[in-house]
Amino acid sequence: MEIIGLIIIFIGTLAFIYFWQEKRDKSEEQRFREFVIANKSKDVNEYVTALPSTEKLEILKQDEFQDVNDVDPEELLIAIKKQNEN
Repeated sequence: MEIIGLIIIFIGTLAFIYFWQEKRDKSEEQRFREFVIANKSKDVNEYVTALPSTEKLEILKQDEFQDVNDVDPEELLIAIKKQNEN
């Protein structure tokens, strides 16, 4: 019975270390990305605009076309404004 307890503690410790390292690796990757963006930026405003947003963006397929008559007029105006900004 004592051996089973030690095995459970050992496996629990290994699982904790694994998940802790995964979390650390993800945060290290994020810090490196921010460092690269900051290093390439010339001023603070460029850095702030270059940071990726934390919200998930919906990725639209670029090769699919929609008929203009099928699109809501408000969405069409928003798309035209975005295209003119770029």
